[in-house]
Amino acid sequence: MHGYSQLRLGRQSIDNQVYLLTFTTHMRVKHFQKWENAKCLSQCIESETILKQSKALCWVVMPDHVHILMQLGNSDTISNYIRRLKAGAKRQLLINDKLWAKGFHDRAIRKESELLPAARYIVANPLRAGLVKSVKDYPFWNSVWV
Repeated sequence: MHGYSQLRLGRQSIDNQVYLLTFTTHMRVKHFQKWENAKCLSQCIESETILKQSKALCWVVMPDHVHILMQLGNSDTISNYIRRLKAGAKRQLLINDKLWAKGFHDRAIRKESELLPAARYIVANPLRAGLVKSVKDYPFWNSVWV
């Protein structure tokens, strides 16, 4: 078993559990290098229609991938949330080509002490990628801790 199938092994969706989610664009095309596209995806991430009862605690939109620290709502699944987000963004962006790579990576945050380090990891992505010298200069992120 390889690739996408490997990611699904042992995947569980637990109500109110916090997950670190990562997913990429198809072929790592930098669709979100365009300001309009990144802004649109940012709005989708925070959309109540997409979130339903889930909460986006921290997130960043990178040129070719997304990281989200989210708390799963009652009676939802990680897969359904990601499906709503990917479909909603594709619909809003009016991209005819394949936008998203298949699948996503998830990691359950099991201890409260892991929350802030995970959020810092997410917010620091643009710095590590050399896109900005300060996170204050990167507009496509948000965190409940700020």
